[in-house]
Amino acid sequence: MWKDFYSYTRVFSEYYAPHENQAKVYMRQFYNEDGSIAYNEYINKNSNLYMFKDKILYSKQDFVAYFMNLLQLSSNDIVIVDRSKGFAQPIIKRTRY
Repeated sequence: MWKDFYSYTRVFSEYYAPHENQAKVYMRQFYNEDGSIAYNEYINKNSNLYMFKDKILYSKQDFVAYFMNLLQLSSNDIVIVDRSKGFAQPIIKRTRY
């Protein structure tokens, strides 16, 4: 079973499997604007794995760190974090200023 989520285009799909008489999400597939697959997120009890065409990230912290590096922030940039649980460290580590 799956469920699609939309903005002006399909953003991601969640895939579910039965677990203890409930539907549990085990994977999310995120899409580019053109509908192609950007990456997959595999969900386990306390861990997540992110698979891109050329890269595998083994935690949410690695995922955040990867995208923080892609931003190439300068001393003129400001980063606002509204949910820091588990994410503050990879963000602060990438701060050079």
